Order: sequence, then structure tokens, then C-alpha cells
Amino acid sequence: MSISTPEIVEWAERQIAQKRTWLECHGPSSKRPRPENESDTKLRDIAMLDEVIRLARGRAA
Repeated sequence: MSISTPEIVEWAERQIAQKRTWLECHGPSSKRPRPENESDTKLRDIAMLDEVIRLARGRAA
């Protein structure tokens, strides 16, 4: 099975959107914040996914 670069980017962007929604609902400034380490994990995931997108786009160029 081969996964195209646009598919990788779309997947990563969807994952980022999900994590940002979670942070809005449960992050430190929300009405029902979760433990700080959970927010830190989501922020790290977003940073990693941003790097996946950068690498995928660089590979496609």
C-alpha cells in the first residue's frame, strides 16, 4: 500500500485540528481543564505533526 504525500498532509492536518479542539475544551484556560501533562502531550503532538507536514512537503518538492 502506498500513501501519497497529500494524504499524509491531510491526515496530519486533521490530527492537529482534533488536538486543538481538545485543547480548547480541556486545556489550561478551559472551564474544565485536564492535568497539565495532558495538555503538554497534545502540544508536543501538534509540534510533531507540524514537522511531519514539513517533511512530507519537502519530500514532495
